[in-house]
Amino acid sequence: MNISIKNINHIILVIFLSFIICLGLLNISYGEEKFEIDVKVGFDGHVKRSELTPVRIEIKNNYKDVEGKIQFLVHDEYNKKNFYTAYSRKINIAKNSTKIIDMESVFHRNGLLYVRVLDKDNNVVFKKMVKYLTINRDEGMFMGILDENIDSLRYLSKAYNINYPKGSRESFFQIAELDDTLPENHITLKAFETIVINNYDSQKLNIRQREALKNWIEAGGLLLVGTGPNYQKTLKGLDNINFIDVKGTKEIMIENISSEEDMKIIDPVLKDGEEITIDNNKELKLYHKRIGKGHVVIAGFDLGLSPFVNWKEKDKFINQLINNYLNSNIKNYDEKYQMMGSHWFENIVSYLPQNLLPSARSILTILILFILLVGPINYYILKRIDRRELLWVTIPLIVIIFSSSIYVLGFRSKLRQPIVNNVSIIEIDDTTNTAVVNTRLGIMGFKNGTWDVTFDKSSNFLLQDRNQYDILRRFADEEVITEYLFDEDSHVLFNKASILDVENLTISNEIKLDGNIIPDIEIKDNKLLGSVNNSFEFDLEDVIIFYGDQYRKLGDLKAGKKSKEFQIAISKNKTTKNWYSIIDSIYGSSYQNNSTNSKNEGDDILNNNIKRDILRGVFDSEEFAVNNNRFFIIAWNRGETGKNIQINGKEVKRIDRNLIILPLDIEYKKGDRVQIPYGILYPEIQENNDMHIERNGTMLYGDGYVVLRFKPEDNIRLNSMEIDFDMMHESSKYDAITYIFNYEKNEWEKWNKNTIIIDDSNMNRYYQKERGALVKIDPEKGTNLSIPSFTIEGVQE
Repeated sequence: MNISIKNINHIILVIFLSFIICLGLLNISYGEEKFEIDVKVGFDGHVKRSELTPVRIEIKNNYKDVEGKIQFLVHDEYNKKNFYTAYSRKINIAKNSTKIIDMESVFHRNGLLYVRVLDKDNNVVFKKMVKYLTINRDEGMFMGILDENIDSLRYLSKAYNINYPKGSRESFFQIAELDDTLPENHITLKAFETIVINNYDSQKLNIRQREALKNWIEAGGLLLVGTGPNYQKTLKGLDNINFIDVKGTKEIMIENISSEEDMKIIDPVLKDGEEITIDNNKELKLYHKRIGKGHVVIAGFDLGLSPFVNWKEKDKFINQLINNYLNSNIKNYDEKYQMMGSHWFENIVSYLPQNLLPSARSILTILILFILLVGPINYYILKRIDRRELLWVTIPLIVIIFSSSIYVLGFRSKLRQPIVNNVSIIEIDDTTNTAVVNTRLGIMGFKNGTWDVTFDKSSNFLLQDRNQYDILRRFADEEVITEYLFDEDSHVLFNKASILDVENLTISNEIKLDGNIIPDIEIKDNKLLGSVNNSFEFDLEDVIIFYGDQYRKLGDLKAGKKSKEFQIAISKNKTTKNWYSIIDSIYGSSYQNNSTNSKNEGDDILNNNIKRDILRGVFDSEEFAVNNNRFFIIAWNRGETGKNIQINGKEVKRIDRNLIILPLDIEYKKGDRVQIPYGILYPEIQENNDMHIERNGTMLYGDGYVVLRFKPEDNIRLNSMEIDFDMMHESSKYDAITYIFNYEKNEWEKWNKNTIIIDDSNMNRYYQKERGALVKIDPEKGTNLSIPSFTIEGVQE
């Protein structure tokens, strides 16, 4: 086949052009993105569902100078439309500059995360999907670590919580390296059950981080501190929680750890706290102090150095140490019972008190006059003047007049300004002279459109979903439902709100107290005797002291006044009443109150019905100390809590109902005899194997077993303890197999009696100061058992 020269030239030309085109394509520059974004979510990549979570955004501007705000968007989808919850900060970023933006968010589900930049006119200049979020499993345990060589502590991931339900004995810790990401907000630190500081220059922590760490401990956290040769840099920045002075270090040989290498330990002087021992390892010095509801344990050695890290028993040692002081009781209860209290609060704050509504008499009068005028009176007058054809004029005129009257009545009512309807639980810690204020708000903006709700920056939001169907259908695709704007103040923007909406929000504040409820209480002649002083600058109403299932009403207490003296005979009853029956005996049942409710009672924003429902909310929730300590005072107040709130720049009308809770302890002097009867102390749940537990009723049910730890306060030397299992079962038949742990034999021992008495005759066998007495209960299938209380006698140390 002959190919002409012309054809060959055409082929060469096509090849040449193709080569040029390919070469050009290879050298095409697509240009830089307007912004380069790097986003870190959570702690070392770990995120807990529904917990406040840090978000760090590093943004580089390749575009132009921008003044506006940066948003972190959490994606949701409904009915084939995309919606977002936005977390925003104002930003002023020059071209070619880089900024780091720190925010906090709450994540309820897995999904897509976006970042976008808006200019000062709220025009979107950049948007990018940055991450697909995967939330850690709900039962996961977090351990945060501050160490300059974190790899030396990776073995701590083998520690686990033996106190874990739903059929599993072990819930292993997930390790998160904190380093420079330790939050300045202790609410964010709630994601961690345990934090470890070892071989770390603690002076790198700023004042706010140190205070957040202390507040986290006081709220129930466990801090483990390693020392040894690096004690100076580790302890120097922890003055607000450190309770030892160190004279220096020494080297000792511990045979059961290593026969070849000495261990360098500190030589301390305890300013407070106690020396503790784990599993008879007395050479491994540990020092413990309880701070608020939490614990600090200082190890006399470095947790990441040999010979300790090479010791084959170190995992068992650390696990025992952590579980002795881990405040993880919350994890033993069924999810359906957790935070149930919020629905009681929501019911209260979502409705207006009767005295804020327009008068029913006024409305009824206007309606009756309208019916009379538009009907018989109008017709009669026109008939008398023989001008009935004017009905088409008079009827619309009457309608306009009465519509205007109704509008004026509404406008002149107390609903002219936005309302925030609050229930606050104020839990006092008299050891630190502080109070944690948790407030449930019902926000009523009384307008259509965006509600910009402004709070003081110190308020911590419990961020929540706003994805009800009737709200979502108002939005078009790609719109923001709710925006949280963190600026000089904190803002929550509820977009496309309706005039009749009530938006619910929870905020938390910690306040320093100016005054306190000061009890003067003692036990004498088998009676609880005392009085209570109100040193606050505000009045208290309906003060009640609880001791087990007994209580005394102390009445109202004016500011600066002292109550009448009271006494409560200490009951020897081994059973305890249900909290619901106790509440009903104080404030009456719902049926009783509704049947006898007077007008004044209905107008009262803090009537007996409301007080009863607030208390039910408290006892239904795992958040409050009264569920673990049956010795406390409650009181009520109607004053404003926290800073002013504004909606769209307007001051709001506040409705405040405050429940004040003060957990109590008997003040004993060193050497005093301590007697605590049944109904006050309850055991900790040491291990839960496939048992379901209801918090309020302290009921157990299921096919597994539970291990309970019976232990008095750390500063009480036990002389005797009595545990009675008759109270556990509802029927006369004992429907559970009971075991007690024998420390001498290191095994479970079956117990065939209904009562366990631990005293000098068997103390070494069944009780250790650090671990208490361990009892395993294995109920028969389908049997409901109450967690037993116990009584102790001892001496104050």
